[in-house]
Amino acid sequence: MIFKAIVLCELYNLSDEQFEYRLRDRLSFMRFLGLGLEDRVPDATTAWLYREQLVQGELVDELFDTFDAHLKAQANDVSRTPTAEVRPESG
Repeated sequence: MIFKAIVLCELYNLSDEQFEYRLRDRLSFMRFLGLGLEDRVPDATTAWLYREQLVQGELVDELFDTFDAHLKAQANDVSRTPTAEVRPESG
């Protein structure tokens, strides 16, 4: 879940504090992270500490490369899905 939080921060160019505020404010962010309305939201410090651990372990690029590859694979799966033939209605 915290990696997803970092993805949101990168996509929307959010600071950790902005992320915490937006997560509490936007249902779409909560859904993306798998959180319900009554669930505790990760705070700015938690996001920062997790990111720092990734940086110290030199894992940021590796994780985002893996994430990017996953997205590309999903896009290929979708592009290979046959579409329904659309036929004009006869009237």
